[in-house]
Amino acid sequence: MAQIPVTKVRFFINRDSSEALVAALHEAGSVELIEEKSDETLTVDEQTDFQHRHKSARLDSAVEFLSQYHKEKDPLRPMFEGARVTASKKEINELFSSHDTDAVLDEVHRLQTRLIEIRAKLKALGEEERTVKAWERLNFPLSSFAGSESAAVFPLHGSTRELDLVEEKLKDQKELLLERVGENALLVVAHRSIQEAVDTVLRESEVEVLNLPQKNETAAVALASIIENEKALEGEEAELERAGAELALRELANLKRLSDRARWSAAELDTAALIPRSESVSVFDAWVPAPAWRELETKLSETFSPIAFDILPVSAEEVPPTVIENHGVVHPYEFITRLYGVPSHKDLDPTPFLAGFFFIFFGLSLSDFGYGFVLMALTGTALLRYKVQKGMRSLLTTLFFGGLGAAIAGIIYGGYFGVSAASISPVLQRLQAFDPIGDPMPVFFLALAFGVLQVMFGIILDIVRTAKNNDIVNGLLDNVPWLLMFLILIAYTVAQTGVLPEELSTLIVNTWAPLAIGAAVLISLTKARLGKGIVDMALKGVLALYGGVSYFSDILSYSRLLALGLATSALGFSINLIAQIVGGEGLGIGTIFAVLVLLAGHTLNITLSTLGAFIHSSRLQYVEFFGKFLTGTGRSFTPFAREEKHTILLPDTPG
Repeated sequence: MAQIPVTKVRFFINRDSSEALVAALHEAGSVELIEEKSDETLTVDEQTDFQHRHKSARLDSAVEFLSQYHKEKDPLRPMFEGARVTASKKEINELFSSHDTDAVLDEVHRLQTRLIEIRAKLKALGEEERTVKAWERLNFPLSSFAGSESAAVFPLHGSTRELDLVEEKLKDQKELLLERVGENALLVVAHRSIQEAVDTVLRESEVEVLNLPQKNETAAVALASIIENEKALEGEEAELERAGAELALRELANLKRLSDRARWSAAELDTAALIPRSESVSVFDAWVPAPAWRELETKLSETFSPIAFDILPVSAEEVPPTVIENHGVVHPYEFITRLYGVPSHKDLDPTPFLAGFFFIFFGLSLSDFGYGFVLMALTGTALLRYKVQKGMRSLLTTLFFGGLGAAIAGIIYGGYFGVSAASISPVLQRLQAFDPIGDPMPVFFLALAFGVLQVMFGIILDIVRTAKNNDIVNGLLDNVPWLLMFLILIAYTVAQTGVLPEELSTLIVNTWAPLAIGAAVLISLTKARLGKGIVDMALKGVLALYGGVSYFSDILSYSRLLALGLATSALGFSINLIAQIVGGEGLGIGTIFAVLVLLAGHTLNITLSTLGAFIHSSRLQYVEFFGKFLTGTGRSFTPFAREEKHTILLPDTPG
């Protein structure tokens, strides 16, 4: 099967070589380290560790800063590649040895620091400009707003309504001057003897008492100076941003590669610090996929000396991680399995078994040749043009195959962008086997037939699962009676169609009822064996027959394949009809609107239909299929591997 067995390995190595071994395992990326508690742990040189982490933090900061100045020529590339750059391990190591990283980081730090300073000053100047601008028409120095020994000055800012209320409340005060400077600015000059009364009015109002800059110049002169300073700073900011863009063009890719390398080293230091050890030997355990272990053991034995390994037994309490590995056209469908959760180590990997069904169900749900072709073109272009990340690549490949299935189903159903095959060509009409809109019942029976097939296949896989876990007797007793019931009902259904010889059909019709009753009795008896006592056994035997209702509802769920195919065809037909009505006859403005309706409508239909096909095809796997033979989900194998945050690692070229 596609589930790979894992081996629990204990590593013994000289204490001084433990960090090098951790680095080698990190590069291999094929082991999952097991955390162990120990009183004796590695003590790392704090200065070295600090220096490394400091540089790693500086690299991350530099990458983040320069990324804002990097303009990607292809706007779709970040969607698929995540703004990463390509490099091999050899290239990264050579870059680390030759690159003057400190000089570049110092330059980035200078630009970043100065830009922060400039933007802070511009923000302060902007606020000062807004404050001073309202008082531009006053022809006395701003320092006058500080008041004097005998007079208090209140430059106010607020809404027109609030300032009107303040004027209304203060207009009867003596020894007071009110000057409306602008719509939102009011100058209040009061004698010190009435300052407290003015303060009371202002506290009760929703106005702001401004702190104007204390300058021995008028607001107009101060405003001109502020604007001049802003222009100078903006010019410097633009120059620094140009320098940042040039630096990003020259160094961003290198800094991304070096940032990942620094992160890998940090992970290795952290891991090495947790390895239990004695005075001379480091010891730690790891899970390793069995096929990978054979190659890894040879490589480590050649690289490290002395080194020793011990294969450990797995206790009943331990839950080994699950490794699933599929190849060829089945591999992309691991994405569907992982969305559900990897199987436990006692279960089967469902990926090879769901792949064919998912392909068919997705095709029947989308069921249009044109839509399938568009989906294949879009996903195929992305796969060929970009170095797509692993998870995204699996999804896109699954959708590519789904588009192929939809194109095939479209030929069988006669769907071409919502246009019937008969309207296009007699050849296409002859290829059409079903008409889901004109005669949906055959499609309905086809969907149910696939449901019966997959449910029965799931039951057979449960027998295989029990055999894998040395419980074949219970597997046979629980599942074979139901398989017999299905076969009896299938034989009866086929006999009713008249495709079998008359004598055989008559025999099946006359005997199916007693055979079905016998299968039902067998189902009850096999389930009754699990009861404790006669009453419990009888109850379990009767309730076992209720499973037939569950199977019936599961099979009926496959009718969604008809519903989704009908929805796609009907909506495509409706879009074409609307476009025809809007377009009218002849060429004109209506033709333009008709084209827009076709483009927008079919784009929406492809999007919604693809989403529905993916969701419902997945649901049929998770609910109706997996439930027949999977007992639960397991813990996914998490290898100690290098995280490719900023880089896409390429294989090293020979030489």
